[in-house]
Amino acid sequence: MNKLFLSLSLLLFSTFSFGWWNTGHATVCQIAENHLTPEVKAEVDRLLDNKSFAESCNWPDYVRPNRNNTFPWHYVNIPKSKLKVEASDCPPESCVLEAIQMHIRLLRNKKLPDLDRAESLMFLGHFVGDVHQPLHVGEKEDRGGSGHEVNIDQATQDALNYQGYNEWLKLNKLQVHQLALREPKYPPHIKKSNMHSIWDGAVLQHKLIKDDIAWYDYADDLAERKPTVLLGNPVMWAQESKDVLGLHSFGYNVEIETIDAEYLEHHLPIAEQRLVQAGYRLATILNQIIL
Repeated sequence: MNKLFLSLSLLLFSTFSFGWWNTGHATVCQIAENHLTPEVKAEVDRLLDNKSFAESCNWPDYVRPNRNNTFPWHYVNIPKSKLKVEASDCPPESCVLEAIQMHIRLLRNKKLPDLDRAESLMFLGHFVGDVHQPLHVGEKEDRGGSGHEVNIDQATQDALNYQGYNEWLKLNKLQVHQLALREPKYPPHIKKSNMHSIWDGAVLQHKLIKDDIAWYDYADDLAERKPTVLLGNPVMWAQESKDVLGLHSFGYNVEIETIDAEYLEHHLPIAEQRLVQAGYRLATILNQIIL
């Protein structure tokens, strides 16, 4: 088990598109799992009945259509003109900032039934990933980039339609709470897509296709990186995502009309950074609260 090198600061006390697609969410939780202490890893396995922790982090997306109250938990809307993210940006129906804190409290409560704590574990893993996806701190008006339509080249189309994760699920017969695979529910991306989907899936999945690497091997490679990552809190993480959105080549630039392989490869380091930060931070939280 690798040691986790983190500088800790503050302890953690619209129809919207999915955040990192299943490949990205599984990658975040695989990174985190590589940095759990043996005792915490055993407790995670116990709560999940030895199901895959990586796949469990996709559970909140699978159940969202049947749990309408959880929709706002996946994102926070911040106007483009507002430069500073604050906890007060959460509307009355809540947002990802409050959802993370809520599920930390629930997971920490050992008096709750194991099933409730298992659900909070899955929600927490997912939402830590969501808030690190920059377009989950986007504008309500364009639905976090979902309203920003773009043309796509063949490489981007292939990346958006990548089935490597679902093939892994089928091969290993892995499910969490009898989840269905996502692929029958979503039409393929052909010639056009939107900026949110580019960042949910294409940037990461293009890397997997280009290098012919399995998602779990890539996640393990990312977990070997030893960046200095401040733990911070959900507001800080959202601020980081908001700052990424300010880059000229990112979500606020409505002049971007076409996404190609060059764009995906140029922006991969940003996606990797956010995935690694999410995984390290999730591991730190779990190591502190779950036992």
